[in-house]
Parts: sequence; structure tokens; C-alpha cells
Amino acid sequence: MNLTFLIISLVICLSFSAINANSYHENVCEKGSLAVYQIEIEGNWTEDNFPKNYPKFRPHAHFSKSFGISHSQHDYLFRMQEVVRPELENFCLRGDIEELHTQISKENIFDELIMPKLDDPSKKIESRFFVSSNHSLFSIVTKIVPSPDWIIGIDSLELCIDNKWVDEIRIEMQPIDCGVNSGFTFSSPIWDTIPRDEMTFITSHFPNNHASSFYYQNVTHLPPIASFRIHKIKEYIGVKDSSVKRIHQKYRRNTMKNPSRLANHDNSDCVVSKWSEWSACSKECGIGEKFRNRTIMRLEKSGGKACPHLIERSWCGSSRCESSSSSYFSW
Repeated sequence: MNLTFLIISLVICLSFSAINANSYHENVCEKGSLAVYQIEIEGNWTEDNFPKNYPKFRPHAHFSKSFGISHSQHDYLFRMQEVVRPELENFCLRGDIEELHTQISKENIFDELIMPKLDDPSKKIESRFFVSSNHSLFSIVTKIVPSPDWIIGIDSLELCIDNKWVDEIRIEMQPIDCGVNSGFTFSSPIWDTIPRDEMTFITSHFPNNHASSFYYQNVTHLPPIASFRIHKIKEYIGVKDSSVKRIHQKYRRNTMKNPSRLANHDNSDCVVSKWSEWSACSKECGIGEKFRNRTIMRLEKSGGKACPHLIERSWCGSSRCESSSSSYFSW
């Protein structure tokens, strides 16, 4: 069972960006068919898995907000081995969703998905989206932060196969270079690539430069930096064209009224204790340090505010010692 599932995942992962028009026709689900899917993004970007140049501060390693769409064969978010579309450039560079949200044509899009950032890249986050018989493809992008222009994502994943909605699929993510910035490291400054390069996968040996943050000379394959798990929640059969929009909107309204139904609406902030008392000064004579701390009482949940700093330091002490104060400024 596990082996079969793995094979299916790998086949779809390798082929979803190369689907041709005939395959769309063959995979069309029954007219009037709708499905609701849940997508779970699980991070695997840890210092143990990716120790080279691992970002710890300003900014620390995390995944940006995610932008996804269910759409027809007449639209897409990106194509591997092609130059990035203009609407995606700013997202690749800064993780800015606004341009994607406002400039991508809605004509061929059925549902749009915006997920909160994943502040801890080893955790997971989830949300849901709709697909229809005429909009059975799903695409999503997430920026790797910090990075020059690196993302993870899925392009035009077909969720209708052999006239049936796929029950579940898990796809392991590798970093993608958008081809708009020539930096090699997570913290590289802006260095425009002109003309634009094609979008390519980053591997342990590509780009073939030892400075690259993902370059590992003795590693054949990088571990997945994240995985996307998509599984079917609900299916509607025999829906009239006039009812499709109504069902879609009703489901969305119920979701917003009952936010506990979706993890990405559970915006629980991190909760910390009050500050402790200041410690004793580290030096009795001269300038020293004192500190105080607080502890985490509850970690943030998906979309919530991240935990603040837990330790605070301050200077203390005196510039002179009591025993020698009378002669301190003697010349």
C-alpha cells in the first residue's frame, strides 16, 4: 500500500508540469461534479537537514504566505524550464502576494487560496479549496525566506484522473530557483538576473557552486524541504451549473463562521509568562550584565503571532570600585 502510494506520488510529481491538452480531455470529471480538498503543508527545513548557512536571525528560516488557485487548462502559476511570468516575479523576490491576487486573471480560476506564513519551517499548516469539473487543476507557491528568489510549489496538478477525483496524494518539495535573482546564498543581496533565466530545480549539485546554500558535495539528493499533502474532504455529484457558485459561496461562508473547521483560521498567538525579576549583576566591581527571562506557556498555532524574545539583558554595575574610589581619578 505504501509503495503503491509512493509510486503514484512520484509519477504525478514528475509529470504534472508536462500535461498536454489531450490529457486534460481524458481526465475531465463528470459535468456538475465538485470536490473540496484539504491541503497540508508540512515543513522539513531544519538545521539538521540543511546545516549549511542555516538562517537563524533577521530573518530566521520560515515559509512565506502561500498562494494557490484551482483553475482550468487555460491558466497556470508557473512552468518549470520557462521564464517566470511577470505577476510572479515580486512573489519570488519578496513573498508579496498582493500582485498575484490582483493581477492574475480570474477568468479561468474557480477558487483562490491564501495561507498564513509558516513561521516554524518544521511545523505544518493546512487549508481547503474547491475544484470543479471544468477547473480540476491546482497550483500553489510558497517562498523560502530568506532567499534570493527561491520558492516551493506545485504547477497544474490534475486532481481528476480517469473521471474520478483523486482521494489523496503527497508530494515532496524541492527548492525552485525563479531565475530573477543571481544570488547563491539565503542572505544574498538583490542581484538581478538579466535576461531572466528559466525556472529550475535547485539540487545538492546545481547550481554547481560551492557558495550555494544548497550545495552539498557529498550528498546525492537533498532531503525534501517540505511536503504537500492533498486529500479529498467532500464530493458533490450532479450539481447544476446554476448551483455551482451557490454551493461554493455557502461552503466558504460556513467556514468563516466556524473557523475551527480550518486550522489556518485558528489564529492562536503565542502566550508567554511575565518577566522574571532581574538577576544579580554579573560583576561587583566595574561594568557587568544582568538579565531576566520569561517562558513559553503556549506555542502559536497556524497563522498566530510568533513567540517574542525570551531573554532580556541590561548593563549594570559601576565604573569604579568602592575600595579604590578615592584614587580612581588620581593622575
